[in-house]
Amino acid sequence: MMGGWQSVFTVEELEEYEALTCFKSREIIRCYQKWCGIIPNDFPKDFITRLDKKIFIERFVEIACNPFADRICHVFSSSEDTEDGSINFEDFLNMMSAFSEKIDPEAKLGYAFKIYDFNQDGVIDEEDIIQMIHTVCDVDILDEEEVQLLIVNILKEADLDGDGKITYNEFFNAMRKSPDFYNIPPVSETEIIAYIEASKTDEFILNYCSARH
Repeated sequence: MMGGWQSVFTVEELEEYEALTCFKSREIIRCYQKWCGIIPNDFPKDFITRLDKKIFIERFVEIACNPFADRICHVFSSSEDTEDGSINFEDFLNMMSAFSEKIDPEAKLGYAFKIYDFNQDGVIDEEDIIQMIHTVCDVDILDEEEVQLLIVNILKEADLDGDGKITYNEFFNAMRKSPDFYNIPPVSETEIIAYIEASKTDEFILNYCSARH
């Protein structure tokens, strides 16, 4: 059944993708099938076609409703334009690998940290937390005092040295306390799905905002 799809790749290409991701050849081919389904009909269906992030998010239903979809595209995009966020097949494959059950949970946290680091300065600071809150909450739900309370609570939980910034190590230590840290959703044998889990911090913010409705 996969013979036609498999001919798209050379043996060397499949071996290279296997080395760079957590997938075997069969799963890489399934990812390519999924990618071809995402590409609009008037676009070339190949490895180098680069989709604008807006088109990609609209057509990749697994992340279309995720509030961090824009950030996810920016983190995985290999575009030379850092503000572009466009996605090609290799970016998509890396994304699928990052959210697969096969990837080490610590590696997955590394991607999560990059997603939350909105200003890309290597730490999660107050500016990033405000962006995070506004990403998952309607701006009219919280007043300035409530936003500041959330910032204080998040930093209190994760900022171990009290410098107002969450480093990756602090982020890792905070996230590993979650009972769901190793509960990674599976990837179906017949369908490659990106599972974008909400972190403990996300759940705190989302639950708080939901209670305000």
